[in-house]
Amino acid sequence: MIYEASQKGFALVEVMIAGMIFVLVTLGLTSSTVNSKRAADGSRFAAEATTLADKSVDAITAGQAFHWFDREKARAEFARILRPGGWVALVWNERRVDSTPFLAAYEQLLRTYSREYETLNHRQVDQQMIAAFFKAGTFSSQTFENRQIFDFEGVTGRLLSSSYTPEPGQSTYQPMLDDLAAIVRTHQVDGSVSFEYDTNVYYGQL
Repeated sequence: MIYEASQKGFALVEVMIAGMIFVLVTLGLTSSTVNSKRAADGSRFAAEATTLADKSVDAITAGQAFHWFDREKARAEFARILRPGGWVALVWNERRVDSTPFLAAYEQLLRTYSREYETLNHRQVDQQMIAAFFKAGTFSSQTFENRQIFDFEGVTGRLLSSSYTPEPGQSTYQPMLDDLAAIVRTHQVDGSVSFEYDTNVYYGQL
């Protein structure tokens, strides 16, 4: 099931894998996408108030979303819905900012056109915040290499999906897109550009 979350575009997906119930908290769905997939009973979802039953899930994964949570309230809610021995995994794709000339130019684009980039960037979440979320401050972590390949339409969509970029109607919106087009023209290979990430996974129990 997918529940409407909030204006930030969260979605909750409940799935069963190998007999275990997982709850995935994701960020990146547009409001229209979420609204079109509301639960039949009209339920609304937030990480701090999932509407799920007590001790009803085995694991919770928060993908690219934890930095939006009210951490104390979300922790209490996750503890409520997890079964004994349940796990929580916090996941981020951390974009590499200077490993290629394209990524360095893209990073500079964000810094030029987004006044909120530094304050809303998920990198503001540090190890101390993550440790405080888990039981006795104990968690494990793993990092995986990840990559996305985009044409110009795809990279434009990726840029505009970021919560900190200018919106249509703002004075910096079109200049930002014009500069993005120039960056892609300069760095494209066979019409595409590559985003490189470190996918960081932090997992433990509450």
